[in-house]
Amino acid sequence: LALCSALPALAADRVSPEIAARYGQVVQRAEAAGSVDAAIEIYEEALLGFASGYGRVHLRLGQLYQQAGKPAEAAANFRACMDDDRVDALDRDIICKSNFEKSTTPFEFTGLPAGGRVLVLQPGAFAGEVRSGVRLPPGPLEVTVEVPGRAPRSTALSLPRARPWQVMVGLA
Repeated sequence: LALCSALPALAADRVSPEIAARYGQVVQRAEAAGSVDAAIEIYEEALLGFASGYGRVHLRLGQLYQQAGKPAEAAANFRACMDDDRVDALDRDIICKSNFEKSTTPFEFTGLPAGGRVLVLQPGAFAGEVRSGVRLPPGPLEVTVEVPGRAPRSTALSLPRARPWQVMVGLA
């Protein structure tokens, strides 16, 4: 789980000495946990407490979820790391952004009528309205298309796709 690689990078983060010290303790506990699942649990507990929204914790979770073979969870955590400007800019760009791109694939679609929208339902970490070209984790994808004057229409897909998905609208 590489304790020595997690702490030096922290020095460039813009966090209080208290958060830095507590993060160091979390890293040590996670390293001693003995399994990827136990380490994930420790980092997730930290996010619920003192480290709420701290991108460095998300970075470690992204790496651990990659090891656990869970690309959607990994990608969601790398995205959260990229969004936290307290994390060293180089780490956000080199580690978080590059791993987010490795953990995702573009979801392209065509034929969305004016006023319509595509909503991701699953994976849950990426739920919400999306535009064509957004990066999502590979694997199962459930979307709903909403167009004024039409019934919503849900579709199950799988990413990556060889060609853009042709949007299908519901009945009038």
